[in-house]
Amino acid sequence: GTVVEGDAPAEVTVDIGTAGVSARVLDSAGEPVSGSWINVEVAGASDGTWSRIKANGNSDTDGRFSASGLQPGEYILRVTRVEFAQYVSPPFRLGDGETKDLGDIRLNRGAVLKGIVRDDAGSPIEKVTVSLRDLSGREVFLFSMATTGSDGRYALHSVEPGSYTVHFETSGHAPAEKTVEITGNGGSA
Repeated sequence: GTVVEGDAPAEVTVDIGTAGVSARVLDSAGEPVSGSWINVEVAGASDGTWSRIKANGNSDTDGRFSASGLQPGEYILRVTRVEFAQYVSPPFRLGDGETKDLGDIRLNRGAVLKGIVRDDAGSPIEKVTVSLRDLSGREVFLFSMATTGSDGRYALHSVEPGSYTVHFETSGHAPAEKTVEITGNGGSA
């Protein structure tokens, strides 16, 4: 609405939830990982990327993270840190007033997926958006993490070994997909 000078004071109601979540981020050897970026996201949300993030922050020097003020509902925790594979928790439910401890989250070293995108004539294609989906079709990264350079090359870092579908999209070309297997040494598509 519009607030007009001389009208009654405007009133805004903010409904802050009473639920919370905590976890501790460790590397594969059990050492705390500080500085991990952690998002608490609505599970299964298909609307805009930013609107599904309900809390975020970093792990402290002991690897601990907590978020409060969440509404009851179903969430996932997304943990990212350079040189480690991104971690996405299974969905978990928070009830009104509940604080859930997800325990220790172990991060593994990430692999790199890299390649070159070429047209039918073999020429490299610039400005191709490259995204990664797991085999269930879920986006691996919150945002597309790669765009090809003038030489058609791209690289996606911090990927957990496994099977994926790589999606390529740019104007002037039909979208394309390729299924890849990424090992601890990385992969190419």
